[in-house]
Amino acid sequence: MEHVRIAAREQAAVQFIQSRQAAGGAAATEEEMLQIEGLTAQFVAEGMQQLKELSGQISGQGPDPLVQLKEQELQIKAQAEQSDAQVDQAKLQLDAQNQQLRADQFQQRLAAQERQTQARIQSAMERELLKLGRGGQ
Repeated sequence: MEHVRIAAREQAAVQFIQSRQAAGGAAATEEEMLQIEGLTAQFVAEGMQQLKELSGQISGQGPDPLVQLKEQELQIKAQAEQSDAQVDQAKLQLDAQNQQLRADQFQQRLAAQERQTQARIQSAMERELLKLGRGGQ
């Protein structure tokens, strides 16, 4: 496994040096260093896959039970994340429905208050007209 890591680092370094020479040989930026680490990780994964396949061929066995367990664990995690995402989506929909309900209730209260205010204004106008009508007799 250590050999795979060392080989992956060397492969990533060679690829980076070749790209640096093409770019004029400037020093590596932080972003480029992250790219090197990403390449290294990719090469490690490829090397580990090759090692796993070679190990399976040598031993004559099927897939490694530990690998199968890890794959099952990853599937369970993915299902849990998907389930969590569905729950989050349902919560968002419920929140949106609650906001719409509150907005509707607010509009209803506002309309009721406007009707009451209009009725008060009408009543006050009628009283004033009555007063004017009595005063004019």
